[in-house]
Formats: sequence, C-alpha cells, structure tokens
Amino acid sequence: MTQVIIGLGSGRCGTRSLAYLLRQAGVDARHERGPALSWKFELNPLRHIQAGEEAGAESWADVGFYYLPHVERIRSAYPQAKFVCLRRNKSDTVRSFLTQEGRGRRWFERGGSAWSRSLPDYRGVPFAQAVSRYYDDYYRKAEQLCDQRFQIFPTEDLGKVESVRGLLRSLGLSVDHVSAGVRVTDTNSNVLAEV
Repeated sequence: MTQVIIGLGSGRCGTRSLAYLLRQAGVDARHERGPALSWKFELNPLRHIQAGEEAGAESWADVGFYYLPHVERIRSAYPQAKFVCLRRNKSDTVRSFLTQEGRGRRWFERGGSAWSRSLPDYRGVPFAQAVSRYYDDYYRKAEQLCDQRFQIFPTEDLGKVESVRGLLRSLGLSVDHVSAGVRVTDTNSNVLAEV
C-alpha cells in the first residue's frame, strides 16, 4: 500500500520547500500536481493519489494549498494518509501575496482568473482584504482538522534541523540526512543547513 502524504498551507508559506524536503526523504513528492483542484469539489481530489498508486510509488505526496476543503474526503478513502499544513505568519503571507508578480487581483472571484476556482470566492472584497480573510478562514478550518494525522507546522521551523527531523519522523519517514533552512521558490532554491 502506498504511503500518502498531503502537504498544504495557504500558499506563499513554503509549500514548494516542503515538497523539496519530502523528495529528499525519498518520497515521490511534487508541488501542485495538475490539474489544480477546485475549492468547490469540481474535480475528484483522489485522482492524484490514485495515479500515484497506479505508478507504484511506495511513498507519495502532493503539496498544494487547494487540498484543505478535500481533507475529509481524502481521510475517508485513505485512513492512513497524513497531512502537514504549513503556517507562515499572517503579515508576511499577506505581503507576499500582494507583492508577488502575476498575482491576479481577481483571484478570489469565481471565474476571475486561472486560479480562482482553486480559491474561495470573496467576490466584491478588495484584494488585500480578500487575502487577509482567506488566511484567517484557511487556518481556522485547518485548526479544526488537527489530530494525530493532521498537523500544523510553522514555516519558520523549516530552518531548524531538529524540527524538520521531527516532522519527517511524524510522517513515518526515516532519514539519515536532514536538510533544513530550505527555501525553494518559483525562481530559486537554497539549503541553509544540512545535518
């Protein structure tokens, strides 16, 4: 049976770095496997996992902000699945959304952009307020889901070797070599500490 790990977080919080760390631990991990899931259940969230099983992956992961509304369905189909939700502090997350080039001002309006179907609809709410509200709503829901299989992990702890080691162990991954301080973005990657 394939080990299933779902990484998530609001976006602009280190999800790409988490996928990199999971790959370092021998997991077939990717960041936002296509097609992107809809916030409103238009696509089956299990199709990505089923494709990983069919490919014979021993440990499979996808990391994407859009998994949050699908956690319960995934849990029902894959009771052994584990979830790690990154949380970066709110002000840095909101600032990153607002300053990242290519961020559509209509992302949070149904039909407003390519990503709008993967985000909640805050139609008529100014972009900065929509991002702030999204952050609050996202982590309120994430906190409700917390249990032994769903943990919220502070993004800043990606820079701490012992925290990363503990995270990987909690996911059932044994690693001899742990990378921490990983920062992978659309344009660069670097590792600040390795043990």
